[in-house]
Amino acid sequence: MESRQRQTAYKIWIKDIVNNKLIKQEGEWDPSYIDVNGEKISRVNIIAVNIFKYKAENGEYYSITLDDSSDTIRLKAWREDSKLLENINVGDVVLVVGRVKEYNDEIYILPEIVRVVKNPNWELARKLELFKKYGKPSQEIEKKEIKEETSNEGQVEEIKTSNEEQVEEIKTSNEEQVEEEIIDDNQSTNGVRQKILDVIEKLDVEEGVDKESLLSTLGIEQEKSNTAILELLKEGEIYELKPGKLKITK
Repeated sequence: MESRQRQTAYKIWIKDIVNNKLIKQEGEWDPSYIDVNGEKISRVNIIAVNIFKYKAENGEYYSITLDDSSDTIRLKAWREDSKLLENINVGDVVLVVGRVKEYNDEIYILPEIVRVVKNPNWELARKLELFKKYGKPSQEIEKKEIKEETSNEGQVEEIKTSNEEQVEEIKTSNEEQVEEEIIDDNQSTNGVRQKILDVIEKLDVEEGVDKESLLSTLGIEQEKSNTAILELLKEGEIYELKPGKLKITK
């Protein structure tokens, strides 16, 4: 039986998820998607702060509300999947990979991977990455508020120019700081990622590679291996053919 290839998880602002219409397809294997700059996005990869958590009395439903400074969105998980959100607390910065869904006119995310981001530099690095690709999410809102609150056009232009210069200075300074502080992490992780891909390719005989066998063969610290595997999964480089069986995306 031919396996279904996992869709790429796109890194985007939350506002680009909630401000777009979910387009539902009729094909059995055709996922619903949002259209962002011509890209059909059904899976997303976001880093944001958890600002609210809800748990059903029976413990079989959890939801958390994430804020990435552009907008907010809810993650919803039921039954076994609710364990993904069980240990996420308000104030945690989390990395989420999941599918974009809609119910009662609310766009939400059905999570596949959820993990707490311990290093705050990763949140900053993600914002800089999105800033480069999509621009600053609150920029237009800030300009609109300045225009509404100020009647003097000359003063508006002066404030706007000053703010833009400050944003550019902060962006440049933060980008240099992040690049310096995470370069070691990138170098060490890249080697592990490549080794994982090499081992999967070597051991795979069409049925995927058992995760435990992969970890045993790698001979690398388990925490580093699991982190690299999660990154490869979220980026769509590998996928789970079935629970516990990893395969390279072709």
